[in-house]
Amino acid sequence: MQFTFCPLYSGSSGNALFVGAGDTRLLIDAGMSGKAVADALTSIGVLP
Repeated sequence: MQFTFCPLYSGSSGNALFVGAGDTRLLIDAGMSGKAVADALTSIGVLP
């Protein structure tokens, strides 16, 4: 099983982290806009 851990944003304006394992995907978001998170997920090849 492949495990993916990818910080999407980290800073004073907000944080977001993507974790994936097999068919399970988890997005931890604290403060970024939905569009910013969707764009970041797309940039790592994950459909929002």
